[in-house]
Amino acid sequence: MAAARDLDDDALARRAARLVADGDLPDIGAALRRLNAAPRLEGLARRHLAAMMESMLGRDGVAARRLARLEDALAVMETIEDLEERLADDRWIHRGVVLAGRVATGAFDPEAVVHLRQHGDRPLEQLEPELGLLEAVEVVHRSGRSRFGVLSSLEFEIDGGRFRLRRCPPDQVPLDADDLFDGGPVATIGVPGLRRLIERSRP
Repeated sequence: MAAARDLDDDALARRAARLVADGDLPDIGAALRRLNAAPRLEGLARRHLAAMMESMLGRDGVAARRLARLEDALAVMETIEDLEERLADDRWIHRGVVLAGRVATGAFDPEAVVHLRQHGDRPLEQLEPELGLLEAVEVVHRSGRSRFGVLSSLEFEIDGGRFRLRRCPPDQVPLDADDLFDGGPVATIGVPGLRRLIERSRP
C-alpha cells in the first residue's frame, strides 16, 4: 500500500513539475495547488523540475538562466535604492530592499517567481516609472492578506522572468520577518550580499 502511495506521489510531483517546465504555471506551489496535491510533495516536485530543466537546457544553460535572474533582481533592487537615494529628502521612509525566498540562496528554479521586499512606505505607483527603465512589462498591482495585515505588491516581467515586489511598511512588517504568510523560515539577502552571490555564480 505504501509503495502504491509513493508511486502516486511521484506521479503527482512529476505532473506538477511538468506544468512549470512547460510554462503553464509560474511555480511548484501553484502547480501542486492546481493538482490538489499535498504541500509535502514540494521537494520531490522541485527535484523533478530540476531534472527536466537540465534535460531541456543542459547544466550550463540552467546555470546561465539562474545567473540572469539574479542579475535582473539586482538591477531592480539597485534601481529602487537609487530612487530612494535621489529622493532621500522627501517624507517616505526607506529601510532597504531585499531578495527573499529560495532565490536568495542561489539554489532555485530559474523559472520561479523572484520575490522582493520593499521595506519602506513609498507607494508602489512611484516605482513603476523606474521599473519601466528596466523594460518591465505586464505590470500588475495586487494585494493580499499576510500575517502582518494586507500588503500590496507589483508583479511584472523582465526578460521573460517573473517578479513580485511586495511593499512592507516599516511600522507593519519587521525587517527580519520570516515568511510573510505562514511564518516559516525564509532566506533574505540585500544588495551587497546579492552582488557577492552573483560573483560566486559566474562561470
